[in-house]
Formats: sequence, C-alpha cells, structure tokens
Amino acid sequence: MRVAMVVPDFLSGTSFLQQPIDFLYAATILERDGFDVSVIDCRVSHISHEQLTKQLTSFDLIVITTTPCDQVQNYFLDYRYAYAMNTINHVKCLLPEIPLVVCGAHVSVRPDLVLREVNADIYLMGEIILSVAWIAKAIRNKSSLSCVPNIIWKKGSEIITNPINEELYHPNLDSTVLPDYSKVPMASYFGVKYISNIPLRRLKRAVVQSGRGCPYNCEFCHNFYGK
Repeated sequence: MRVAMVVPDFLSGTSFLQQPIDFLYAATILERDGFDVSVIDCRVSHISHEQLTKQLTSFDLIVITTTPCDQVQNYFLDYRYAYAMNTINHVKCLLPEIPLVVCGAHVSVRPDLVLREVNADIYLMGEIILSVAWIAKAIRNKSSLSCVPNIIWKKGSEIITNPINEELYHPNLDSTVLPDYSKVPMASYFGVKYISNIPLRRLKRAVVQSGRGCPYNCEFCHNFYGK
C-alpha cells in the first residue's frame, strides 16, 4: 500500500526551509509496518496543484498537513493555512476516490473551522508520528475507523469524533525511532546566517531534534509536543 505525505507550497518562512521532520519520523513508523511511503515537499519543487494531483494518482492514501514543523521545530498558525486549504480541496476534488487525511495544528486547535472549510475524509488531531500508521493499517485491513483514536472522520453524511489517546497525541519517542531523511532532497534545505546584519543563505542545512516538549506557557506558541 502506497502512502503519500504532502507539504503544500508556501508553508515556510523566506529565510529558511527545513525538512518536515514530523513526516520523516512518521515515514519510519509506516515503513516498519510495511507501507511504501513518499514525502512530497512542494516547498522544494514548487509544483502546481495540477502537477501535484497527477503525482498522487497512484497512491492509496494521501496525508496533507496545514502546519509542518517550522523554524523552531514547532507548528505555526497563520495566514498560510489558506494555501494549504486550497491545496487539499483541489486534490480531493480531482481524486475523490483516494482517502485523504488532513493533519496539522489547525485540526487540533479549531477542528470546527477545518471541518467547515477543508474537504477531507479524516481529520487527525495531535501529532501524526504514530497516529498516521493507525489510520493506514485500518484502511489497508479494511477495518472500521471507529477504533482509531484522535481522529474526526466521515461516514456518509455522519461526522464521527473518536476518543483522544494522549500517548499518541503527544508521543514519547525512544532512540529507536529516527527520521527517514532519505525521503526528501536534503541539499535543497537551507537557513540563514547573519554577518554584519546581512542575511547570507546557508545551503544543505539539516534539522536534528534532540529533545521534545517545553515547560513554558508562551501565548504565541502552540505547543504540539506537550510538557
């Protein structure tokens, strides 16, 4: 079974572009369960919605995020949601038969808003790293989604909200779970170093995440990783 994990274009700042490390962790878990995983980062390729849809025709499950891990390895909530929303709706309109999962901080913070504005089959709350494998296995086994925690899903005209599992919502990863960096073109990512207040682009930059969680309560931060 083929799983496509998609980062829409423009979901990044202008002075940096970092690997979608949450997707790369999820790819590791999915591949352990026997899935064929592709990560399509449209921020690198800048492909159109039409080109993206053509790439997705051969997949059995599509996962699209509204908020990839960004500059400080956290998730942002801003105007770029509108572009992600348009991307998801375009893909679902042209590929209605392929199950589509939308994930990201917006689904956790305002599921009512995302349900109203985004056309998907499954809305995944919390982190995706472990949860997306639950969804993929349910679809592969043709079993009911009622046993998959942390999701809102559609059954005909009915909208069903499943219970929250905190261990999946804020997973505690051990040292055996490492991101699969082979899924993305590593040389395409970059950051900025300032010299005399002049920004200079640093190419071939990578993200290594050495810890997860934060004890503070900054109002501007949606702490996806918990405490």
